Amino acid sequence: MKILSLQETVSKLTAEKETLKSLISLEGKMNQYAKDYYAEQSCTFERIKQKIENLVCTVESTMATAEQSGELFNRLRKVLNEVNKLKDVENREEKITLIENSTEQEPTVVEPDIAMDGPLNLSEVLSEKNVC
Repeated sequence: MKILSLQETVSKLTAEKETLKSLISLEGKMNQYAKDYYAEQSCTFERIKQKIENLVCTVESTMATAEQSGELFNRLRKVLNEVNKLKDVENREEKITLIENSTEQEPTVVEPDIAMDGPLNLSEVLSEKNVC
């Protein structure tokens, strides 16, 4: 009986040993699976992180470009407004010049009929002008 009991104990221990080997093997496989899963998730996270960083850069550069375009558009508008103001001033000046030129008369040179060098002699003046 003791031998039987020892054989049963050996069989039980052998079975437990095999069970432990299987558990150890399963634990190793689970650890490997966990490592692989973690590595895969880490890679996925890095890819997503990189995509997000790229999107952020794209959005920032788009916003900067839009801002620069807006600034450029505003500058262009200001320059065009200044040009239009200058054109208005030039047009006004041209109109004023045209008006001045149209109303200006050539200076009339008036020559004196009588020389004013000295005292006036009425008989000489009348004889020069052929007046009776």
